[in-house]
Amino acid sequence: MILTTLFSYQVEKNYYSLQRKMMSKLLQKYNHYLAPEAVVKINGEKLSQYHLFFNDLKIDMTIDGTDIFSFTLSDAINLEFEPQHPELFNSGNEVEIYIGYANNANSKTPLPLLFKGIITAINWNFSENNYLDITVEGKDYSFLLMKHKSSDNGKQLNWDNISHSDIVEKIIKTYNSKFSTIKIESTEQIHYQVKYKEKNDYAFFTRLAKKNGFEFFIQKDEFYFRASQQIPNDEITLSYGTEILSFTPEINIDKYVTKVKVFAPEIQAGKEKIIGEAPNSFLSKIKSPSIKEILKSINNIEYEMTANVKSVEEANRLAQLKFDELNSNLIKAELRCIGIPELKPGITIKLKGLGQRFSTYYYITQAVHNFNDQGYEVTLNLTSNSNIIQELIL
Repeated sequence: MILTTLFSYQVEKNYYSLQRKMMSKLLQKYNHYLAPEAVVKINGEKLSQYHLFFNDLKIDMTIDGTDIFSFTLSDAINLEFEPQHPELFNSGNEVEIYIGYANNANSKTPLPLLFKGIITAINWNFSENNYLDITVEGKDYSFLLMKHKSSDNGKQLNWDNISHSDIVEKIIKTYNSKFSTIKIESTEQIHYQVKYKEKNDYAFFTRLAKKNGFEFFIQKDEFYFRASQQIPNDEITLSYGTEILSFTPEINIDKYVTKVKVFAPEIQAGKEKIIGEAPNSFLSKIKSPSIKEILKSINNIEYEMTANVKSVEEANRLAQLKFDELNSNLIKAELRCIGIPELKPGITIKLKGLGQRFSTYYYITQAVHNFNDQGYEVTLNLTSNSNIIQELIL
């Protein structure tokens, strides 16, 4: 009897040990996603300190623009139709938003900071049944770059013999200590002359990023100017039936390009014409006969562009960057999942439980975090670049 009891105990212990090992890291970290919690601070002070309570919190984060937020405050207007504690809601006030789970595995762990930016708008809600609510809206610090154009005492900035990354570093340092983290990767190539023709710093940085196949974006108070990070990794894995609530993929060859050619705009006398090419390098990797035949039938789609290149090697590099950009949207998907603070644009995640075709790596281009009375969910826009697309079209 004693031996039987000990054996049963050991089997049960081994079973639960195996279950814990099989449980996803995120599921363990957030204790089965129970009791989501959010905190909003304005100028460093929690709204709850003022007995103000929010709902319908939304944070829209994207790789291609400004991150924005909005939330609604109930009973926030007095009988004079003015916000209570109006000093909190001045345009330009700094906002911090933290979202996570109250009873995570380590109760002492603070909620993750998901957004940092400024208030840009206040909306009053006058309706038949409710006239005491206001909606607060704001943007991340890229808003500051959109409202400012760097200059040399009012004159247009120009640089000689300099890389694009060095220019970005020079300008972003003028924003004092607004950014706690500045990560700028070297673009290496030295340009004879660079002119600042855009209407603001944000547009200028965007142009320089595209010329180098780079990403430029801001998250919280962190500034990024870097090569695309579409590298498969297993750090964040979402499983259908656990984290994933819905998944809508699309395979679209409408904008498929088979080759990119880059030409130098001016041909110097006595020199050969500079032409760079990026051929269809991943067609041979596609294993699906039907998809391969379709793509082969449209193998005459070429994209041509001119660029100030000095060598064939430079032209080939630029052609490859453009080729990857044009074909990066062959695979797109929308995913809705349990709220996970780590999900943000600019990272690659792995999906599981979606069959052989779709259980692979995806790059997040947009993440919308929604926190309301119904709970905490995230909607993701995903894409796959040409380096991993063959894993999808099998």
